Amino acid sequence: GIEAAVGGVDAGARLVLYAPTWRDGEPDPAVPTADEWTAILGMLERRDAVLLVRSHHLGEGDYAPPVATDRVRGLGSDLVADVTPLLPGFDALVTDYSSLVFDSSLVPLPVVFLAPDVEAYARRRGFYGRFEDVAGGDASTTWADAVARLDETFGDDGAREERLERARSLDARVHAFRDGQNACRVYRAILAGLGEQPPAETKGTT
Repeated sequence: GIEAAVGGVDAGARLVLYAPTWRDGEPDPAVPTADEWTAILGMLERRDAVLLVRSHHLGEGDYAPPVATDRVRGLGSDLVADVTPLLPGFDALVTDYSSLVFDSSLVPLPVVFLAPDVEAYARRRGFYGRFEDVAGGDASTTWADAVARLDETFGDDGAREERLERARSLDARVHAFRDGQNACRVYRAILAGLGEQPPAETKGTT
């Protein structure tokens, strides 16, 4: 579980997963400044929340607060290889372009998007579809805005429900099947594209 990976968490504390995308060694524009850390920690203290940072192992040190605190902790792949099964234990997700947003919609989790470089990222890496179709039209470009949205999510039931409804809508759009057989479907689609037949033992899978 989460506590086994990051240590004890006070009962009742909200847990926020922050999952920034690795930028292939280029500077991460979302690394907080000292002032932004002050705002982040203030909100976490006010809302009795803990931020768990799921960054690439080469960028973990970039997300170290300038002051000692147990309100921010690392949750790298060295601690948890696959964070997906832990998603129901979180209260919110903050991310830029991580596919975890699709997995989190199954919970569902309210999501705050923090994407300071969306135009540059779209040119360099691209998206499967349109970023705004997933993130909506109010993605944050600064930590100040993201902190305000997260604070609102925890302090305003209406705002939280709005983000949960967005997650439910995303879930309805991207998860057509819930029977655990999606990997088989992808496998069969690839084989069909190659003009091949699947092995006999997979043919009966729906």
